Amino acid sequence: MGLHSVGPIHYSECAVPLTVIAVHGLANLLRGAREHRFDLTPIASAFALALFIGLGIFNVLHALALQEQARIQRDIYAWIDRSVYEPSGKKAVVLAPQFAAIWIQVPWMRQLGTQVFEWRRPRLDLSDDVLILHDRIGVEAWLRERMSERRLFRIELRPEAPYAQLRPLDAGSPIPWCGSSPGLPTCGPSGR
Repeated sequence: MGLHSVGPIHYSECAVPLTVIAVHGLANLLRGAREHRFDLTPIASAFALALFIGLGIFNVLHALALQEQARIQRDIYAWIDRSVYEPSGKKAVVLAPQFAAIWIQVPWMRQLGTQVFEWRRPRLDLSDDVLILHDRIGVEAWLRERMSERRLFRIELRPEAPYAQLRPLDAGSPIPWCGSSPGLPTCGPSGR
């Protein structure tokens, strides 16, 4: 725990001293094997095999953990795309709180956790089908003036399931967060 194959590396300042200690230990092991006239091939093979197995297990477990964390993004973005863009095919803007504020609401997501705290960045030309922007004072009026061709939605957080809902800002009823994940209501036949 604490070391990541991607992203920040915690305790990275310990890498050099730990490498020196490991190399010193390995040199002592080899020196002792030579003094007692052991064949170094089986020792080196055992050491390489232990590294291969140990690091292989670590990488597999780490990859599985990253895949579990990716479920959080898949679930949230699928709900937004399914609710906002797919029914009408019309581009939309979603005013939202910070990404982490949403996944922290759901017990299983909060327990699993993720390193992702912000929404995906939009393309520079703003051509995304669904733009997700932080909900700030005055943003709605600015968007209505400059992006009148897009539908506007706002994500509202709730203390209990469904934990969040998309509210159309023009007209229509709120769309609850639904999905196949634990703690969320299942989607109806329309996918909403």
